[in-house]
Amino acid sequence: MKVIRNILFWFVLSNSFLLSNNELLAGSQCDCHAEFTWIKNTFEKNDAGFEYILKEKGQQAYDLHTAEIMNMAKTATNKADCIKLIYRWFKFFRKGHLGIVDLKKDNEPVQLIEPDKNKVRMHEKVTLKEKSSIVRLTMRANPHL
Repeated sequence: MKVIRNILFWFVLSNSFLLSNNELLAGSQCDCHAEFTWIKNTFEKNDAGFEYILKEKGQQAYDLHTAEIMNMAKTATNKADCIKLIYRWFKFFRKGHLGIVDLKKDNEPVQLIEPDKNKVRMHEKVTLKEKSSIVRLTMRANPHL
């Protein structure tokens, strides 16, 4: 009886591990068309600046952009591609103000935007010296000195 119980225990344990492992593998798959449709509908109903952008860029430009992303979403099969598509759709409205984050992260990193090397190179530079910085920080932290 003890042997049968041990075999049954290991059988249940190994099957539960296989099921959870398959769920993890399936997690990188997604129905991008359904996800995009939900985001689009929610955004259209709830974004405060949606009507303003339609007036600025025009309904036709919005419809063309949305149709392009919708067609691409039909063929996207993994989360990373879907996230990039949705982010691309968001950029139509306000670049750098909207984003998308997968709360159930996969192991693969996703870079949504490429850093602009010219902005970094052309940005204002400030040279700091350690002693003067410490004095400034000390004075800010305790102005009564």
